[in-house]
Amino acid sequence: MLVLSLLSARACMGAGSGVRGGMKVFAQRSGLGHAKRSLKPFRRMLMTPSRTSVAQGEHFSHPELDRLVDFNPTEFSNSILSLDFESSEQGKSNTNTMGEMESSDVLLLPVKDVKCLTSQAGGHHSPMLMTLEQVGKCLKWDVDITSEDERKEVLERMIWIGTAPSSGSPTRHFALDVSSLPFIQPESTDFHRVNVIASDLDSDLDAAIMASAVGKGAWHQNTRFCALCGSPTKSRKMGTSRQCTNDDCRKTYFPRVDPAIIVLLEKDDHCLLGRQSRWKEGRYSCIAGFVELGERLEEGLVREVLEETGVRVDPESISYATSQPWPFPQSLMVGYFAEASHGSGEDISKLPKIAVDKEELEDARWFSRSEIEDMFAGKNEKHHIPGPYSLAYHLIKTWMERGKKH
Repeated sequence: MLVLSLLSARACMGAGSGVRGGMKVFAQRSGLGHAKRSLKPFRRMLMTPSRTSVAQGEHFSHPELDRLVDFNPTEFSNSILSLDFESSEQGKSNTNTMGEMESSDVLLLPVKDVKCLTSQAGGHHSPMLMTLEQVGKCLKWDVDITSEDERKEVLERMIWIGTAPSSGSPTRHFALDVSSLPFIQPESTDFHRVNVIASDLDSDLDAAIMASAVGKGAWHQNTRFCALCGSPTKSRKMGTSRQCTNDDCRKTYFPRVDPAIIVLLEKDDHCLLGRQSRWKEGRYSCIAGFVELGERLEEGLVREVLEETGVRVDPESISYATSQPWPFPQSLMVGYFAEASHGSGEDISKLPKIAVDKEELEDARWFSRSEIEDMFAGKNEKHHIPGPYSLAYHLIKTWMERGKKH
């Protein structure tokens, strides 16, 4: 129901050529191939789209999957990753866990109201990753956090993100929700929304850590109470789930994902783009929207385009492009290419008529390939598209470059 300008990988899908019903989507090796996965580091940015090489018949590991732990209760039985906050009820102590948390290969990223703590230098932002000792100073706690209550407070606010490469053992990353804590941020830092500063981030890894942190942090904020009985919920297993505290209920909740489509719709060497009133003046992007309950992705695509712009989509022309996590707060964008079709009685010598739903969009219009080329070249002063961090950017760029080959 919205046209979205989306955060994506800097290195997205290649310029590959598309054919009706089966667009070739080019791949970039994750460096893992089909190797057995155990404790894996991040592989490029969290938002890197999944890609396969149809031409070579190859399939590579999905970057998002590579950032997670293949959890094995036996192999990681002494790890903080296997910690259940009910462990104290089983006669276990959190002392060893906190000792492990104080190691240098465990870093925490403070999050507050779906914003991350970042430092800024030279016009670039970086996540302010902190050791437990540094967090303790910001919270005015003792370095060893000797209080059982304070120890529990830290553990219950930690949210597992993933591991990242390091010169030694993999560095484990957690988000730490400080929304209602007396957190004193260090100098030269501030809390920012990741999608706002996306173009100013130093690396794909930074974006991966921050996006995952705020996405999961938002889910925890929005799942503080049980939907069945209304009782408070508590974080479990390092923030990977929450459970109702009512002994008669005990329902467990897991982070959810809302699927949405984003489409580059074309017709006669033109593409259809739209804009929302809250966007920067002149910005246009691909049509996008959420899939409704009971719909297939393709059905949602056809419906969204028709509802927002009045333009009909040829269902036979829909071809999958790539996908992209958008954890702000919990979407998964599925990208497509498609062709528009004329409605009954329309003049087929002209582009399909647009009828914008003003409650959804401020404007929508057809752009010629030459106009798009001018946007990429910085020659169009009136209109521009989202930056290279967005999935929309790469859909539009692929369409533009595909036309040059014909």
